[in-house]
Amino acid sequence: MVASDSFAEFLRERLASLGRVTPRCMFGTTGVFCDGVMFGTVTEKCSTSGPTTATGKH
Repeated sequence: MVASDSFAEFLRERLASLGRVTPRCMFGTTGVFCDGVMFGTVTEKCSTSGPTTATGKH
């Protein structure tokens, strides 16, 4: 599911402290990027993310 404009704006506002957050439509869903690095997706107005090696948490 592609995030609505209002939900994308909500994500940008809530995650602004992380850096430059940019939702991008791709493959029928919305990827969530921070400073150019994808860290999550939007599905049914829920954002999900996973651990990365960049955070040091697995």
